[in-house]
Amino acid sequence: MLRRIGVASVMAAVAIGALAASSATAAPQGGGLITEPGFDCGTLGNPVTIVHSHGNNGWIDQDHYVVTSISFTDSEGTFSKTFGAKNGFGDPVTCSIVEDGTTVVVTAAQVP
Repeated sequence: MLRRIGVASVMAAVAIGALAASSATAAPQGGGLITEPGFDCGTLGNPVTIVHSHGNNGWIDQDHYVVTSISFTDSEGTFSKTFGAKNGFGDPVTCSIVEDGTTVVVTAAQVP
């Protein structure tokens, strides 16, 4: 459960900050970034690496996304959070990963 809470707090932080760059901008470089490899994002190819800071956005390859929802499921149950409607963004993509018995599902919309 501590692992789930740790991942939940990191991913919740991903879902709280502000938008900054266009989708044509490469994923940022530098300190403070978190690289999460191994996500299954369906049509985006697999495995996918998500790069993010402590805001509500991240990068998959060269594309910028904003988190719309996240959920964590383990043997103790499910925690989920929705971050409201995102108007003017691209079609959402859903990415998932199973790590240490916890399934994490992130839905995000591409930043235009």
